Amino acid sequence: MSMGRTFRARKRRDLSKKSSETRNCDIEELCQWMSRENWKNTSSLRPFNFAATGRGLQAMRSISIGDVLVSIPSNLVVTCKRALHFTALSKLFEDLTNPLYPTAQQILSAFLLLEKRNQDSLWKTYIQGLPKSFSTPHFVLDLNRLPCYIREKVISEIAALRKSLCWINAQMKRSKLEEFSWSDFLWAWFAVNTRAVYVEPSQDKICKDKDNIALAPFLDLLNHSPHIEPNKVGWNGDFYQIKASESFKKHDQVFISYGAHDNLTLCLEYGFIVAKNPHDRVIFSREEILKVLQPDRKVDECDGIIWCTREGLNWTGLVYMAKCLKISASNFAEDVILREAAEKVIRNKIETLNCEVAKMAGTLEDSLAVTKDLIQEHLDLLSVASEIHCNFTNL
Repeated sequence: MSMGRTFRARKRRDLSKKSSETRNCDIEELCQWMSRENWKNTSSLRPFNFAATGRGLQAMRSISIGDVLVSIPSNLVVTCKRALHFTALSKLFEDLTNPLYPTAQQILSAFLLLEKRNQDSLWKTYIQGLPKSFSTPHFVLDLNRLPCYIREKVISEIAALRKSLCWINAQMKRSKLEEFSWSDFLWAWFAVNTRAVYVEPSQDKICKDKDNIALAPFLDLLNHSPHIEPNKVGWNGDFYQIKASESFKKHDQVFISYGAHDNLTLCLEYGFIVAKNPHDRVIFSREEILKVLQPDRKVDECDGIIWCTREGLNWTGLVYMAKCLKISASNFAEDVILREAAEKVIRNKIETLNCEVAKMAGTLEDSLAVTKDLIQEHLDLLSVASEIHCNFTNL
């Protein structure tokens, strides 16, 4: 079964014995702390460092579809409502006049940062056990090293995050609290982004979006597989539970689904990718297609997003290219000229991405290494798609 919080470590699995022991110690302390807070691990899952994926949860017995994987008592699930009770957040975010803020993720990010400062925090053990860094492209030191199609998204998201931090710090200043640094805020934002679980939103007007995310210690150790059906999650009395949507044998790593995400989404949101991801796709802009086909007129009409999977360009892409080439829509799906053009467009994308990979020679920071893995996966996908179009034209 394919990967969890995954393929991010492939060539970097030479983790030191010391760091591995530190992580194991963090997990042991987390479980001991949770036990003191009335949590019982009744799921027969245990933390384990897997060779392929790193830290995850291992089945200590056979698991059937519908079995409860993890059950966390409500006092250990950090919802927005609970976060506001534990810190100065209630006063910090009492101003709801802004049409955009606060968001649920702002509340939980600020919760982590304020509790991290509090040496007597109930959540100290949990927060100390969170990753110290993340491998999404937002942490790349030199954004110019990112390929254009990733860099544009990252720059846009960073700009939005800076606005978010600016608003939070204005509330901190108003409350006479020390403002958060950019690096600390970025860490907290992705601690929430990579680990939050879905919960039913409350009826209270807590934030400007739906307060439908929460932090759930131990449960967030479950890794992702694209081959897993969506899991049933929700409250059962005072316990937040997630159920298995797949059966697992004893000693298997237990996976859940984070959603039917392509690798670009996984890279941006979680900092990992999955080899041969069945949901993967490569997006094409109209400009890329126009540059290759060079029609005698600019064709603006494009109904939807153009993408390519291992099966080739999608219908939207073929329709747009047919318009560029003035090919009749009556039977264009079997048009040899169109299929040859599709192969040419894909080959051009392959050349572009090969140039991007060539820029990433040498030792890479984790964030950039995951991005390089992403490009390599996209190249593999495009190569398969190109062969499909080529074989079609040779029939």
